[in-house]
Amino acid sequence: MIKRLPFPWWLAAGPIVAAVDAAAHPGHGLLNEGVSHVLTSPDHLLLVALGGAAVAALASAARHTRTRALARCAGSAIAAIAMALWIIG
Repeated sequence: MIKRLPFPWWLAAGPIVAAVDAAAHPGHGLLNEGVSHVLTSPDHLLLVALGGAAVAALASAARHTRTRALARCAGSAIAAIAMALWIIG
């Protein structure tokens, strides 16, 4: 029987660290110009979407079912909202 390998959660930690500290474009960090700038800038929205996707991916590392479900829903919602704002423009 083939043994199932556990999800390498440490691989998904990279996008979270990058999303928190990354600058979407040279000159300032993610929240230096305020939340309204983040919500209207496609570069910043991409970082928010990647952060949400990373949270959803890391959800499988949670031990409790409710925690996993909450993290998956929250991460997916963050990514979906960011992508919708990006499409709306």
